[in-house]
Amino acid sequence: MASDPGKGGPVDFGVKPLVDLYLHQSNAVDQLWTTYVIATFAGGTFALTAAENGGVAVLLAGAIGFSAFTLGHGALVWRTLTRMKLAGKDIAARLGSEPAPASLRHVAGPVNRWIGMTIHVVIDLCVLAAFAVEIAAARAKPPAAEALSALASLV
Repeated sequence: MASDPGKGGPVDFGVKPLVDLYLHQSNAVDQLWTTYVIATFAGGTFALTAAENGGVAVLLAGAIGFSAFTLGHGALVWRTLTRMKLAGKDIAARLGSEPAPASLRHVAGPVNRWIGMTIHVVIDLCVLAAFAVEIAAARAKPPAAEALSALASLV
């Protein structure tokens, strides 16, 4: 409950603003996952193609950049899911044992943040593994082979 600025007492927000908050956060999570899918495919594709054009330094920069992105993104997803979880608990508390539509009861149900975050980490590790494999391959490639490969790409 928040304080009513005019009276100084607590304000009961009711269920509708809490449902609006929950749905807003749900939409935010969907947008975050869409961004994540695009960035992950871009990162993975970059990992698999950058060695041809930039070598180890470019791959390391890509891996560091992807790591920074995914840590920040994971924090945003966690915070958004936390807001959903709290809004759901507040909705459930407001509903109590009163009859309510099934959809509203579903919104008031538990939000499991760990499933999404586990999937996030597994995908992150796959992309970082692609970077690691490509870095190892680029480091193992003899310098002469890199020069011949660069020369061949010009022809």
